[in-house]
Amino acid sequence: MYKADVIHRRGPWNTKASVDLVTLEWVSWFNHHLLLAPIRFIALAEAEDNYDRQQTKRSLSRSNLNQSALYGRHPVCQLEFVL
Repeated sequence: MYKADVIHRRGPWNTKASVDLVTLEWVSWFNHHLLLAPIRFIALAEAEDNYDRQQTKRSLSRSNLNQSALYGRHPVCQLEFVL
């Protein structure tokens, strides 16, 4: 995809630096702007952010459950009973 979209269509290239620059631009476009059907028509960067947020939520909920078990709290409502 990259060679067909960039290298062959925009060439000829005079320097390695110009190829490096256009490569960085293409990678940025691919990661932040190209919408991909297999991941519900969102960009890769957005999909990665969503995944990271989901993993953080899972990690926090596991941490809360572990703390609840240590302190005798109910894991769902996080209540303490004091007499």
